[in-house]
Amino acid sequence: MLKKFFKPNHGFTLIEALIAINLIGISIYFGSSAIGQLTKLKNNSQMYMNVNLAKRNLLTMLQNNTAWLYSINGNGSEFDCLKNITGSQSDPGCELKNDLNGYPFILYNDSNGVYYDPINSPTAGFDNNGEVCNTFDSVRGNPGCPYRATFRWRPVCDFSPGIKCHQPSVEIIGEIFIKKNTNIFNIQKTSYSFQLIRPFVNCPSQSLNFRPAAGQWFENPVSSNGQINGTFLTTSDTNSPTIMFFEYHTQIFSCENRSLNFRLKTQLTGGVAVGDAANTSRVCLSDPNQSHICIYEWLHEQNSWSLWQRNSSTNLMERVYTKPVGPKPTFNTNTVFTFSSKKGMIQFYVDSELYYVFTLPWLRNYSYKIRPTPSNYSQGIEPF
Repeated sequence: MLKKFFKPNHGFTLIEALIAINLIGISIYFGSSAIGQLTKLKNNSQMYMNVNLAKRNLLTMLQNNTAWLYSINGNGSEFDCLKNITGSQSDPGCELKNDLNGYPFILYNDSNGVYYDPINSPTAGFDNNGEVCNTFDSVRGNPGCPYRATFRWRPVCDFSPGIKCHQPSVEIIGEIFIKKNTNIFNIQKTSYSFQLIRPFVNCPSQSLNFRPAAGQWFENPVSSNGQINGTFLTTSDTNSPTIMFFEYHTQIFSCENRSLNFRLKTQLTGGVAVGDAANTSRVCLSDPNQSHICIYEWLHEQNSWSLWQRNSSTNLMERVYTKPVGPKPTFNTNTVFTFSSKKGMIQFYVDSELYYVFTLPWLRNYSYKIRPTPSNYSQGIEPF
């Protein structure tokens, strides 16, 4: 007769109980660890949101034109080149004399009060709401004022020694540092950088007149066969390469919308069809801070014309547009050409119709140069 065996029904053995206890402990450990990691992730996410709040408030104030004017006037001599700008050749111009990384400064608000002072106040910082606070602790940390910002400015221009920028755009470079003395944060990154390019200041108004009778066009070199005949700029200089140009004396602010219109008056006989290297005209937007070097250029070549732009890497002029063959755009003695600057974007029009937008914007002040076709081929160029 077979015997039936039944497992005793009187609880766990000691070994089974120990295993169960260990499993429960492991589950609690990993569960609490996961909760702790989730808590840190949540806290870190909130912290980074707070950093962005501080960054947003700081950038808003840096972009405020009124606050920027007060900051220019409230800081030291490094800002002198941005004060009292008129556009004349006597303006001091900006130059990075000491530090290519730029100059630290105090930021004022739009009520002419100090908004944030990273120079004289080592405890200046930002709280968790992105507002300025004054209890930042760089050693022990302060959860109530855990973020500190530093920033510098520099003019956007050629940083070569002796090169000055008149009415430059301004680049602001900064960092926001995090200092929290608490173990509930697992900070992977302790600083965040930011960059801003803004206009140098509210744009001053200018009264410009491009007509020759206004007395702003000057022959360069002096006495190089250039003449002003009524409304036209003319020359009898037939040198190749050309020597003389007319230069517009006033520096023009790129923060304003400006246009130079001009017409080329060719002779009725023997003009545009003559295959002679001297039978060329040039009108270019130039940099007055670098010996009036041409940046954008309209070039007339016998019976056609083209547009050129200086390559910032090679410093050479490159052809970017050639008048297509055909009736449009028109090209005769009544055709009106226009260089237009709109907030630094340079455009070219023919009879009020847009034909080309230059890819390289110009954010500094500028001027114009004109080289008329010699008088045995034309009546010159009429700017207005």
